[in-house]
Amino acid sequence: MFFAAGCEKVLIPGSCKLPILKTDIAEIDTLISEKNLNLNKTPLSSAHPQGGAKMGIDPKNSVCNLYGKVYGTKSIYVCDASLFPTSVKVNPYETIMLLSKWVAENLFT
Repeated sequence: MFFAAGCEKVLIPGSCKLPILKTDIAEIDTLISEKNLNLNKTPLSSAHPQGGAKMGIDPKNSVCNLYGKVYGTKSIYVCDASLFPTSVKVNPYETIMLLSKWVAENLFT
């Protein structure tokens, strides 16, 4: 799914190769195995994808302004955990709700 969406590299717990590259897709079934999964070394993650459309004041290193508006667009807003700079590795539903409320209250700012 990630490669179909345009990713070039993917980190997958249980893979014998890190990262898996888009060019590895033909052999992906042989790269991922339960024997390679070490639950004591597998990083924690969240059920909520986070990061990727970071908020900030500088469009050179941010995707969205401080109100969730995507730089360079007229009316595209992000109002979910994509606004995080990176994953916080816990269930951040209250923060997501607060960000959504913030963006909604400041639409067209």
